[in-house]
Amino acid sequence: MSGAPRYIDPSGRRDALVTPEAVALDLPIADLGTRALSSLIDLTVIFTASYFVAALGAVAIGVGLEASGGPEWVAVVLVLVLSFAAFWGLPVLSETLWKGRTPGKAAMGLRVVTLDGGPVRFRHAAIRWLLALIDFYLLLGVPAIVT
Repeated sequence: MSGAPRYIDPSGRRDALVTPEAVALDLPIADLGTRALSSLIDLTVIFTASYFVAALGAVAIGVGLEASGGPEWVAVVLVLVLSFAAFWGLPVLSETLWKGRTPGKAAMGLRVVTLDGGPVRFRHAAIRWLLALIDFYLLLGVPAIVT
């Protein structure tokens, strides 16, 4: 929502979000510290789930490949796919099913909303987390903090 225009409320209290139809929404905006703590909680949950998915997948696939005599690269590819599914799928599903909340956002009392203040849908969450993979994990969150 960094590209949305902002203005000061008539009361002068804080910034308000202005929709493309020039309607000011009175939604509280989370500060950097709250977002950072929420992300830390989410990352802990994601890495824990990703670890267990990868470990259980590796064991199950390894046992299955050992019994069938299949190639080892299949196990590596499947573990990578399962890890990505846990790393990307968990936040997307939680934001979709919990109406914009992940475990970290729920703990901090935050939620993601669309420009009109409504809950995010699957496509919104999927695009957000695909871009988050680049923004936060590849570029270390610098563009997010700057904007």
